[in-house]
Amino acid sequence: MKEIFTIIQLDGTVTEEYGCKKWTEKYTISLVLIYGIAVFIAGLNGTLRIVLRTISKTEGSHLISHQLSSSVTKMWLVMFVNTALVLLLINYRYNGLFSLPEGSIILAGKYPDFTIEWYGAVGAAIATSVFFGTVTPIFNLGFWFVNSLKKCCDRGCRLDPRRTRKTIQSEYERVYEGPVF
Repeated sequence: MKEIFTIIQLDGTVTEEYGCKKWTEKYTISLVLIYGIAVFIAGLNGTLRIVLRTISKTEGSHLISHQLSSSVTKMWLVMFVNTALVLLLINYRYNGLFSLPEGSIILAGKYPDFTIEWYGAVGAAIATSVFFGTVTPIFNLGFWFVNSLKKCCDRGCRLDPRRTRKTIQSEYERVYEGPVF
């Protein structure tokens, strides 16, 4: 036998639901949306990082420090907009002096203020995307590991650092130099 619960909302609407099934469905969907948005934002930020580095290299500056400064400034701005401003503008409900266009998703959210529900949905998405943003640089260790494997294979998996299978100097330098500092 299924238990039917009658729920009266704060706004006066009455709904009937079947026990835990509906709650579990809604809770699962909300978690998937929260973490899905965070993963999407982290992936978008990672992709934009690569694009902005490429754009900064093509700007024409010959100094690596200027290229890095330009790309870091662009990356910070894009990550800030993606992580914070977009989520705030979409989830904030504006009830002010002017009316919004019909069908607008900006400033037409369901949170007029920072409430408990806002922290549960939007705050969790921001915190999760910030977490992914701090964890993704750890993947650079994977590149270090791959380079170490290349060196090991070049030496024939021996510990002698003077041993190499490369016969051309440029090939040897490509394996052992690493990226531009």
